Amino acid sequence: ATLDIMDKNTMTTIENFHHVGLPTNMEAVLVLEVDGFKESVAVQTQQIIDICNKFGAKNIRVSQNQQEADELWFARRSAFGAVARLRPNVLTEDAVVPRDKIPEFITKTREIFDRYNLTVCIMGHAGDGNIHPNVSLDLRNKEEAENFEKAAEELFDTAIELGGSLSGEHGIGMLKSGFMRKALDENSIKYMKEIKKLFDPKNILNPGKIFNE
Repeated sequence: ATLDIMDKNTMTTIENFHHVGLPTNMEAVLVLEVDGFKESVAVQTQQIIDICNKFGAKNIRVSQNQQEADELWFARRSAFGAVARLRPNVLTEDAVVPRDKIPEFITKTREIFDRYNLTVCIMGHAGDGNIHPNVSLDLRNKEEAENFEKAAEELFDTAIELGGSLSGEHGIGMLKSGFMRKALDENSIKYMKEIKKLFDPKNILNPGKIFNE
């Protein structure tokens, strides 16, 4: 089973790249897929429809055959490529928030990048709260590059404030290492260092990439 989300900017960008009939007049869309035996799928589908109606979904579209389903997933998978066509560069961030905080996180993410005059297309895996803001920009433009760094910092702060974490899939890496003390307590970082030392006593595996001291 799958539960993904795409915001309005993402849908509009995809539609300009490959028309599949996404509802670009909506603020966001959920793409759900269930699997199993035919009877089970029918029951699950009806349960999903009932839940969506209960919480005010504006439009519910059920694929009638495999081709329709494939077209929807093609649209979702082509999102990054479509965004990449907008500007010379696209940078994808990765943060996780509790599922009931997804609407607030998406709203605040838009506000952050709008404030820095950067185009952001938001998509992700709503089933586990893993959200990917894809930012379209030109890294040759110093101001845009600096604005992205500032916006990314606010994005991570927002995720942490909402009870989330810095990454769900892409890892911490060098970009987010400076935020670890905001997301984790000192004991957690201490244990990470001890585990690193246990497996790498000579500090030859990526020295200084995460823990500089």
